[in-house]
Amino acid sequence: MRTEQEIVDSRMVMRSLCGALALIGAAAMVYRLHPVAVGRTPFDYWLLVSMIGALHAVCLFGHVALRGRLPSFMAKAGDPAGN
Repeated sequence: MRTEQEIVDSRMVMRSLCGALALIGAAAMVYRLHPVAVGRTPFDYWLLVSMIGALHAVCLFGHVALRGRLPSFMAKAGDPAGN
């Protein structure tokens, strides 16, 4: 059985990693959208699809990093969110 300190440590590591992934994803979106905003790259369908997916991932990882649990719409029926 894990001690309480190990549980706290693992949750802090999980939240830190999710925060890092959210920041990396946001930086990747800016890196991808900047040439389009400047006018060097044309806007295409694949960019729109990939940005929607990236935005979803950034929001999900950011929510886990800030709150420490999954959003309530992802929780199983009958269980409280994040358990």
